[in-house]
Amino acid sequence: MEYRVPIAGPFSIAGFFDIGSAFNLQSLKDQVSSTEFFPATLTPLGVVINPRGQLATQEEIRAAMTPETPAGQLPPGFRSAFVRGDRQNTTYYYLSEDNSSLTSTYRYSLGAELRVQVPVVNVPFRLIFAYNPNAHTNIEPGQVFLEKRTNFFFSIGRTF
Repeated sequence: MEYRVPIAGPFSIAGFFDIGSAFNLQSLKDQVSSTEFFPATLTPLGVVINPRGQLATQEEIRAAMTPETPAGQLPPGFRSAFVRGDRQNTTYYYLSEDNSSLTSTYRYSLGAELRVQVPVVNVPFRLIFAYNPNAHTNIEPGQVFLEKRTNFFFSIGRTF
């Protein structure tokens, strides 16, 4: 919706409101994003190894504790270990499982423009300011992109 007001000669101003829903009537394919491999400590808190060289369970550690074992230390024969290696982060975007409805994905903007109708070529030069009241400015679960709250741009010609 647009409301134009002539100022003088080829100059006019217009206020507008735009609402619509795009890219939500078709199912999207799932996507995968992976990083390169990089060195990392795979067990940042460490693991406990029992005297046989296997991962120790909490029950084993409690059973091996003696009254002489200092508080906060492991029983004799048990030791802490850190596993280091290469790591790769993989993120899955399940876009095909989107359960948003048609009305939950409406986007809208409002704003104003200064329009100058150029007589020789008969097209408008437009300075446009737009405001997006429901812009996604923070990454949230399931969100793929960020939006700007305000936008200012120059255009030559008509829209649509």
